[in-house]
Amino acid sequence: MLSVYDISVPICVRALENMRAYIAKAEQWCVDNDRPKESLLKSSLAPDMKTLAFQVFMATDNAKDVVVQVGGLEDPGWPTAWQVSPETTLPEVYSRIDQAVEFLHGADAKIFDDKESKEVAMSAGPMELKFTGLRQETLRWYRMDES
Repeated sequence: MLSVYDISVPICVRALENMRAYIAKAEQWCVDNDRPKESLLKSSLAPDMKTLAFQVFMATDNAKDVVVQVGGLEDPGWPTAWQVSPETTLPEVYSRIDQAVEFLHGADAKIFDDKESKEVAMSAGPMELKFTGLRQETLRWYRMDES
């Protein structure tokens, strides 16, 4: 049977590594087309969307929070996405992704044992959201569980 670790940490690692590769491709496109690389991090896909730098920091925050809140590891204390400087550089973004991947790789799958029913609370603005761990119905729905 799949564990909370199986459906979270490896998936977060793969997503962050893919994000890093996409940013590197975009950076190379800027070089090849004589465009300023620094503009990438200040860009967004829609007018009401946060910048790419913010999106990267948010993705790394979310991946880290899985390990901290569900697995119980100590928070590394990185600046959050809401503290991203408008002057964030590409090397800083790559470093942030690399730190997050390293942090996730350091999480032993055993710390997630028996966490399927752990309640996790997080704030979203003025609201507090509460989640309960993994539900077997969800796994069966996605055909991830053999039973």
